[in-house]
Amino acid sequence: MPEKTLIKNGWIVDGTGAAPFFGDILIVDGKIAAIRATDSSESGCYGTLAAGADMVSADVGSTGIQVTDTAGVQVTDAAGRLVTPGFIDIHRHLDYAVLKDGFGAAELAQGITTAVSGSCGLTPFPLRKETGEQLAALLSPCLGAGVRPELFGHYRDYAAYLRSVPLAFHIGNLIGSGSVRIAVKGYSQSGFTQKELDEACGLVDEAMEAGALGLSMGLMYLPEYYSTKDELTALARAAARRGGVLTCHIRGEGDSLVASVAEIIGIAKAAEIPLQISHFKSCGARNWHREIYRAIELIERERNRGMDIHVDFYPYTGGATTLLSLIPPKFRRASETAMWNEMAGPEAPAALEQALAKTHPGWDNYIESLGMERILITQALLAENQQYIGKTLADIRQTGRNPYEFICSLLASEQGKVGIIVMSMSQADVDAVARLPYSLVISDALYGEGGLAHPRLYAAFSKILRDLVAERKIFGLPEAIRKMTAMPAEKLHIKDRGVIREGYYADLNIFSLEEIKDCSDFRQSGRLSEGMGLVLIGGKTVWKDQQVIDGRQGRFIGL
Repeated sequence: MPEKTLIKNGWIVDGTGAAPFFGDILIVDGKIAAIRATDSSESGCYGTLAAGADMVSADVGSTGIQVTDTAGVQVTDAAGRLVTPGFIDIHRHLDYAVLKDGFGAAELAQGITTAVSGSCGLTPFPLRKETGEQLAALLSPCLGAGVRPELFGHYRDYAAYLRSVPLAFHIGNLIGSGSVRIAVKGYSQSGFTQKELDEACGLVDEAMEAGALGLSMGLMYLPEYYSTKDELTALARAAARRGGVLTCHIRGEGDSLVASVAEIIGIAKAAEIPLQISHFKSCGARNWHREIYRAIELIERERNRGMDIHVDFYPYTGGATTLLSLIPPKFRRASETAMWNEMAGPEAPAALEQALAKTHPGWDNYIESLGMERILITQALLAENQQYIGKTLADIRQTGRNPYEFICSLLASEQGKVGIIVMSMSQADVDAVARLPYSLVISDALYGEGGLAHPRLYAAFSKILRDLVAERKIFGLPEAIRKMTAMPAEKLHIKDRGVIREGYYADLNIFSLEEIKDCSDFRQSGRLSEGMGLVLIGGKTVWKDQQVIDGRQGRFIGL
């Protein structure tokens, strides 16, 4: 006998950007079987039962869906609350976190029912024994500690594992080009030989064949910083051949923003692959209110020529990254051990101070462009370094300690595993990106351990609803929901989700806008969002009364 659920009396915001309408939704065996507006006006009418739904005895009329065979029907009265598609976060660094017990509350509390990991070129796969420690050092600040990383030599191994374990919500993955580069040649600054490039492209192709949604790049991070346009184009072309998307943390988001946008557009065009520019923003006070508009002009010129290009954003003026990102590329060594030994040496602080006193073409110097008061230490693993969490580099300087000696010492003792928040953006610039009709919402949530998590992990989607919609009215509710549902689903080819439509999966949120609260901020993180009344995945209630009800309804998704 089919499982049936009837959601009645809700303001349905269907994800397409259309105006909300008051109505009912009938769910049969996890999919939406019928939608009906209780107002009989043409604009509110969504038609009759979908084909194949006649297994349920129901009448669809102007007064809503009337189920005449009530046996086994669960009725949920939305009581005038909003009913939206479940939110889709296509940029969430949960690659390891999803494998840990008890995972899912932070996401479901915001209404996230689908998430995509593997962004910014950072994935636990491919994994080679000889470069495993280098990969761990790259991933740790963003992904946290590895969970049985030996299982994930290849994307297909990771995907198979996710298919075999309970998931709190749906998970899809990208393949990271930074991890591919490390697997093939570690942190070497030299270019790929033809043999190495063929091997790297083979790893991308293998992941795409196994279901990866696309390729991610993190050109700001080492060792990807050393990759050439031709190398990156070849990797992107391997993903494009199987229908993948290219997402990218571009090379620079400060002084070199426009040039970096031009670079990735050139790569995507050459590879003939759809492009998603990750966490699109302008960093550095001298660039505010100017460079973001120059970059937008460049993007819109290409969109007008027919290029498939979108951007995404999170609703904060501070971004999270690693302390290592403050170190100029000239300090990088092929061996991690050699680098930490050099950082611990007596000459390193003076050399670092000299290097950070000037600009570097193609690389963002945040200490020079922002100042130390805008750089906050958020993650350190060793007990003796916990005292620095929540302090800025300016705070360290005020204690009388040389900040460059501090940076070198902290990186050396933590082997590079230090997280920071950089207060690098202007609210006006963030709002300008939010208003773009081709921008969609992400969290860029990081799961590094031993510190103060960026609030976007717990509150990005809730903040969109509370701050940008309800309070400051940057855009209307239908547009906000579209940016969190239909747009990301369409961009990454996530099928039958993201819209309330007959035949689609019943991944749904039920809530009142005025009750949504984003409870985490930069100084007090770790607090779950509040106000998400019900979350359904496949028609089953997974979140209610501020707690996980069922943590087993998620599925692995792929191309």
